[in-house]
Amino acid sequence: MVKCGRCGEEMVKSVYNQSHLSKHNYLCWIEGEKPIDLNDEDAVRKFLYNVSQKLKKKIVFKCESCGESKRSAVGYMSHVKFCGKTDEEREALLIKCKICGCQVKPVSITTHMEMHNRKRKVPKSEKNHLSIEKRAAALKAVKGIGKVSNYSDNEKEGNTKKIRMEVGIEVRQMYTRSYNKVYVSQIEVWKKSISENGNGKCLYPGCNFIGQTVEVLENHGMQCPRKPQKVYSCRKCKFQSSEEQLVIEHIEEIHNNGEDSYSSESDVDDEAGFQDIKFIQSNSRLRFYNFFYPALKWTYEKRLKNSDTCNESLCYKISNWTPMDSDKIKCYLPTTKKSVKIMVNEQNWEQLELFQSLELNGTQAIFVGGPVWASAWAPVPLTETHQYLAVACHPNMDTEHEMGRIYDYKSMIQIWDYGELCNIGDNNGVAPFLLLGIAHNHGAVWCLDWCVSGFISTQLGLLAAAFSDGTVEIYSIPRHRPSDGYTMYKVKPVCVLKLGSEILSQCMRVEWHKIFSSRVIAAGFSNGMVAVWDLNTSSSLLRSDDTLYPYCIFQAHNSAVTGISFGPGEEVRYMCTSSHDRTIKFWDLQNTDYPISVNQKGSATDTAWMANWLCSVSTHDSIYGYGLTYVNATNGRDFVYHSNSLLQQNSVNWSVGICDWLNSIGMSDEAGNVNIMFLFHLGCVDDKKARKHSFNLIKTSIHDFKEDNSLVTGHVQQNKSNNARTKKNKQGITLFEKSLDSDLTKYKEMASRFGLSLSVDKKLESTHNDGSKENLINHFPLSSINKVSWNPNYSSFLWIAAGFQCGIILTPRIGYIKDEVLKTLYKEKQTR
Repeated sequence: MVKCGRCGEEMVKSVYNQSHLSKHNYLCWIEGEKPIDLNDEDAVRKFLYNVSQKLKKKIVFKCESCGESKRSAVGYMSHVKFCGKTDEEREALLIKCKICGCQVKPVSITTHMEMHNRKRKVPKSEKNHLSIEKRAAALKAVKGIGKVSNYSDNEKEGNTKKIRMEVGIEVRQMYTRSYNKVYVSQIEVWKKSISENGNGKCLYPGCNFIGQTVEVLENHGMQCPRKPQKVYSCRKCKFQSSEEQLVIEHIEEIHNNGEDSYSSESDVDDEAGFQDIKFIQSNSRLRFYNFFYPALKWTYEKRLKNSDTCNESLCYKISNWTPMDSDKIKCYLPTTKKSVKIMVNEQNWEQLELFQSLELNGTQAIFVGGPVWASAWAPVPLTETHQYLAVACHPNMDTEHEMGRIYDYKSMIQIWDYGELCNIGDNNGVAPFLLLGIAHNHGAVWCLDWCVSGFISTQLGLLAAAFSDGTVEIYSIPRHRPSDGYTMYKVKPVCVLKLGSEILSQCMRVEWHKIFSSRVIAAGFSNGMVAVWDLNTSSSLLRSDDTLYPYCIFQAHNSAVTGISFGPGEEVRYMCTSSHDRTIKFWDLQNTDYPISVNQKGSATDTAWMANWLCSVSTHDSIYGYGLTYVNATNGRDFVYHSNSLLQQNSVNWSVGICDWLNSIGMSDEAGNVNIMFLFHLGCVDDKKARKHSFNLIKTSIHDFKEDNSLVTGHVQQNKSNNARTKKNKQGITLFEKSLDSDLTKYKEMASRFGLSLSVDKKLESTHNDGSKENLINHFPLSSINKVSWNPNYSSFLWIAAGFQCGIILTPRIGYIKDEVLKTLYKEKQTR
């Protein structure tokens, strides 16, 4: 038994350690031990900090008098001062600001004074006379400032000027410095080398110093003659100097004249357009927008600079398109003629015919006939508003594929005309229709991707398709039907891409390069291979008529490649790949013997590399996640070590779509959800802030017409009978599992009994919620959204296409951004 020295209560020591300590916020002691001086603020603050470091978790401090909770020791101690006091006593404890006269708490005076410092430069004499209760860290800083100031006053004229301590916050944010220290990454390399070889080597090029301990190597690293010297760099231009004062004067004279800085007085400048956007200054203007405004300018400029033209050999030729009669096209069409019953935002139930489009409560829906696993919007010029969507689905709803085999059955690729789609307002009222159908004998289409620069007067673009028989074909798609009265065509591809190997495997992913889009294309295969082709090559070893072989091929993974993406930049060098082998790898195509880095985060299903950042986004399967899956962002600054989990889901994430215009991503999962996340600065990914900007665009509920006509988000609600079982995973999420009859594992029986109730939140008013849901196993995934495609065009980047396993495609327009903001942005000419 022990006795608490603070309250005198006796108890078992285990109870004291487990619960009684937290009751007193760890500010208690066992009788006989040295007591804690609760009146000494510095001692209490230091004690609480040591406790939090020892427990390795954030402590919530609860007031013993009123029960109010505080998340920091400083906030808790400030609350204790004022708790239980009368109004007169509280007012006596406040500090009066010498500038504005406001009375604030002592703990808030520092933040209050920083607000004044942003508006004006405080004279040094005034700073010294402010009656502010300084904390320990502030007192140490004052001493350091005094030493620097005294040293500067004693210098002779003509010597280098020292740093002025009155530099404003905006100026300090506009330049960087290299710190004179040894980084943690270097220490970790030395530790590993010493454990393996008994010594470590200096990491700076040209230095041959060898040490046997980390301390010796660390001391040498601070004084190594080969170490780069301290350099200060201006963020806005390439000006550099070894003297900080010269960089400050450069910024104040050239960049800080009021023309380049953001204005907080006007939220939107009608005349500025894109020209006033600058990188990393005051955040006052950025806060007005609910998306990362500079990304719009960067993407706009990249589209203007992309002057790559299409190769003449890849241009559209009407002789390559042979129309097909109605009696010949039946074997290529999907076998399902009617869709499952659907309802959008609790309106009437509707059922679509094959290739029919219907507007459901302001959202266009089409039925393509089979599970959608590939879709892509056609990129059009900046001035074009007419939009097209390429779609590929399985011909049969119940078709299954094995990764180790190849398939070459008959199917089709669909090109849908959506008319004019604009970011401002809804569509033009014209219902989407099937413009073209491309018949082929290559089996399933796992991926479709358009060439960015393939649009010309008579040609809609170049479309690359990844097939399950192992081939990649490129089609030149016209803007109109080659023959009046015909929709289905047998098309000769302008180019066929092959591996050149007798061992065939399914092609899972294909992507054009973002800059050299009409020249370089890459593909990933189910055997783990990745290949890169140059369409402009004239080598007889790589080209045989219309067949092309890769100039770069390597074994990237041990399992099927599920994602492939070129890195940003004007050179074809860097690439990111993902696979079912639970790895995400970054490659330098100049040396593919080994990857730059390998990140292991679970079985990956898709990946995309953001065009404006060194940051890739990947989605994952839940087989290793204990009931939860995550959307991960891997930052280019520290991707060697870890990745950041942006969003957690309770089902398999199938697809990720990115929008470089808004610096945002969209994810789809098996539960029938499409979640949108508006990211901000991705130079340093902050997963906590990213979750605050996550929203549900589409939620899917399965309606059971047979049992109780109830709706449950994402799953079927079932009465918990004797043959059902419940359990909780490690995250505490309740999992309800019930095996269905074997006949409900097929689409026909599921569609006759269930319907899909879709909730489309265009204004993104509902934030993402990853709460517990009931999981129904062994049934046809009626609600699964397999593919999400974000429109890449300047006039329509708010439109998204979501493809379901049941053959439905929804195309809502996001109303998250105000029309007034978009109208202001569009005042600048769309072409230069």
